[in-house]
Amino acid sequence: METVSPKTLQDEHSLRVLEYGQVLEIMARHTHWKPGRDYLMALRPLASRERLLARQQEVSEALRLLEEGSSFPLGGLQDVREAVGAAGRGAVLPPEILLGVRELVLVSRKIGRVLAAKVESAPRLSQLGEVLIPFPRIEQEVGRSVSLEGRILDAASPRLRALRQDLRVAQARVQRALQNILRSPEVTRMLQEPLITQRQGRAVVPVKAEYRGKFPGLVIDQSSSGATVFMEPFSIVDLGNQVRTLETAEEKEIEAILARLSGLVGHDSAELLAACEVLGFLDCILAQARWSLEASAIMPEINQQRRLRLVQARHPLLRGDPVPITVELGGSFSTLVITGPNTGGKTVCLKTLGLLSLLALSGVPIPAGPGSTVPFLTSVWADIGDEQSIAQSLSTFSSHLTQILRFLPESGPESLILLDELGAGTDPTEGGALGIALLDELTARGAMTAVTTHLSQLKVYASKTEGFENAAVEFDAGSLRPTYRVIMGIPGRSNALQIADRLGLPRPVLRRAREFLGTGHVGVEDLLDDLEQEREAVRHLESRMTVENTELERLRRDYQQKLDGFETEREQMFDRAAHETEEMVTSARTEVHSLLKHFRKRMAAMDRARREALEQARKPQVEPPPAPVDPPASFEEEDLEAREAELGLTHQELETLPRVSETEEKPESGEDEYDAAARVEARTVEAGLGRVAEEVQPHRVAVRRREPSAVLAPGASVYSRSLGQEGIVESHRGGRVVVRIGVVRITLDRSDLEEIEPRPASSDVRLPESGRDTFTASLDLRGLTVDEALFELDRKLDAAAMARAEKVEVIHGKGTGALQRGVHQHLKRHPQVADYRFGEIYEGGTGVTVVSLKR
Repeated sequence: METVSPKTLQDEHSLRVLEYGQVLEIMARHTHWKPGRDYLMALRPLASRERLLARQQEVSEALRLLEEGSSFPLGGLQDVREAVGAAGRGAVLPPEILLGVRELVLVSRKIGRVLAAKVESAPRLSQLGEVLIPFPRIEQEVGRSVSLEGRILDAASPRLRALRQDLRVAQARVQRALQNILRSPEVTRMLQEPLITQRQGRAVVPVKAEYRGKFPGLVIDQSSSGATVFMEPFSIVDLGNQVRTLETAEEKEIEAILARLSGLVGHDSAELLAACEVLGFLDCILAQARWSLEASAIMPEINQQRRLRLVQARHPLLRGDPVPITVELGGSFSTLVITGPNTGGKTVCLKTLGLLSLLALSGVPIPAGPGSTVPFLTSVWADIGDEQSIAQSLSTFSSHLTQILRFLPESGPESLILLDELGAGTDPTEGGALGIALLDELTARGAMTAVTTHLSQLKVYASKTEGFENAAVEFDAGSLRPTYRVIMGIPGRSNALQIADRLGLPRPVLRRAREFLGTGHVGVEDLLDDLEQEREAVRHLESRMTVENTELERLRRDYQQKLDGFETEREQMFDRAAHETEEMVTSARTEVHSLLKHFRKRMAAMDRARREALEQARKPQVEPPPAPVDPPASFEEEDLEAREAELGLTHQELETLPRVSETEEKPESGEDEYDAAARVEARTVEAGLGRVAEEVQPHRVAVRRREPSAVLAPGASVYSRSLGQEGIVESHRGGRVVVRIGVVRITLDRSDLEEIEPRPASSDVRLPESGRDTFTASLDLRGLTVDEALFELDRKLDAAAMARAEKVEVIHGKGTGALQRGVHQHLKRHPQVADYRFGEIYEGGTGVTVVSLKR
């Protein structure tokens, strides 16, 4: 928590002329506690670069904590440092100071907890929390013993509680005795007023002075006029003595309590003073952070290359909207000569350079722009202003020279020297020569130097000497007003003749003045005019280029963002498409595998049924054999075709899919060679079905082929030559056709498609021969809205009831699930429905609902 550098304390003069203390005063307004203000006002440039970098980190962390909204309740705390120190030496503290110590303990505990939780965002400041240890005994004992008004509470000790109880009883006795006396008519006539009051700790009544000798009591006090005496009746003297005795005992007990509490403070005085130091330092750091937010300040880089560069810097004491300056020193030159007219901003530039360097070296953010950098310096020396003194017989020149002689021996590579109006106050020729010699000496010592001057010798010398550089403060000759901008690289002009001309000095006088200046000087002035005009043109060009570059950069960023967005969207589309395709293929494979497995089991069952019939036929028949049992008809040809269409796959494609694992086809224990032969026969039948389907498919399509049309309307049935599949046209996309083949949607060329007659939507099921009419037991609702579908469903259920059908198969597809949910909700309330369920895998799975009707 170092605040002072010994190397800078020796030159309070430079701190004063650079107005360093005034900036600290402004900053101190942001502190909340006197120790914090004391810390801040003691700020000085730090003695080592390591400590400086650490201080910068601490202030940066404080800024971060403020931005996070962390609370540091330091406002309203008493400065109890002296009292704590006195308690450490054995002093007894009054109740109000003890309350202040307790408040310090409470705040210390709260802030310690806040800092302990900020290890990530504020590692250096969080270490301070280790000093802010809790003081539970002080917090509890003082809180239990002293009220917020500073009164010692009865709970402070059992003896105090008992004494106060006895005291209240004794005082009540005194009051009752006095009330009895006041009721006496003989006594009442002697009193000024019938009331009881206190004088010198005794209960008394106001007696008229003329009855002083007649009233039976002791005179305790009298009024200022002498007309009233305050007397204690003899009858209550003993009671009054008891009260006084108890009050004295109470006071002694309170003293003992205060001594005990002060002893607690004294015991922990070292830790309490350390907490005061930490909290004061934290208040100081937070004040710097708050001021930096107010001043739009930034933390500059601290470099080791002896390079001082301030970008868009503002003097913190200038009110309003000051013109920011950009100035640099170091690198290829260590001496800067600043020239220009009076009141043009030379001195402000010099002060800004020095003041912001001091603030940066103290670890304080500076009001400047990004890119600002300050070298680590051990001393900043400034000679600014006219310090002539009649008392010390010092002229302007002598006062400047005295200051220079003071710091010249101390200057070196880590020094910044600031000299205002170098060479002024004496003969210009001699002053110029002396100024050049002094600058050469400072340059030889390695010091960084910035000077202001009006002397032409210094301008010329700076323009042709290595290690020197000119700078000018800009002046608008048209308006005769300075712009306060600093222009690096060219010397400035005093503009005396231009100002005189503008103010109306006679032309002949101006001509004579120009003649006295000589052609060389006039030529230089004209050259400077040309340079300034060219520089202004370049500045405008740079400004335009900056604006255009900014716009180009914005456009580039916008384009890049859009390009990145397109790339991201494209990748997401590919990912979604791949994922959806994978899910569809996986689902289709699963259903096909289940279908094949079920088909093979049914074929095996049919073979077993045939074998059983043959066995029965071979046996000698004693009685007529039972009627042959027909095999289950769950897989009629129409059923297979419907499932094939729904899956969008031909039987030939089913053959290319992986077969069910052999472990699933192994016979159960006890299966004989006939069962095995049946399974082989089932596979043969399965292969034959595939070949038949392959041969029949072209004929099916040929029979249903329609006359070609130029445009395929949505809903048209088509045949894909390349896939050998039938499908339904859904839409057109960019000259191609989106076709749904089963549950798969695919985009195909128009030339690959041939329009055919639509496949019948349902199969006819002949009811048993009992006089019933033919009834279609399947209803395809795909492609309909929910309202349309429910209308068709009601018609189908009514027809089923009239045909006395037991079941109806409702095909609603999977899709988004909206149609399926609407159908199920309707079936729940339908009076003719006994039950409903999703179809088995071989029936269509969740794309089909099988409805059982009431008999």
